[in-house]
Amino acid sequence: MDLLELLARDIPLHILNRVEAAAVLNSYDGERGRDLYDAATRDLGLFARDIRADSRLRVAWAVWLANVRYSGAVNLLASLVRDRALRRTHRRRAERKLAELGVHHGPPSHE
Repeated sequence: MDLLELLARDIPLHILNRVEAAAVLNSYDGERGRDLYDAATRDLGLFARDIRADSRLRVAWAVWLANVRYSGAVNLLASLVRDRALRRTHRRRAERKLAELGVHHGPPSHE
């Protein structure tokens, strides 16, 4: 458990590795893992909003956050759908996830 906590707190470690370590720790020890998991998913949400990041990754991270029911995932996906700087295929993936969640997000994106 201590190793999982160290990994979840290791800022230079890739964010997905931190999130996974925190998720596993949370499943075994919710008392120690919950705050780390929440912090790691918040960080992932920030990275998904970073316009300097690869758009494919931004959408993939947002979809992952939606899959784990992160509270800001719907708004994040909706913002990605509206982001004309993203490739249409990436915006459509975000649209599909919103539709899967039953969220009406307005007219479909077109180039």
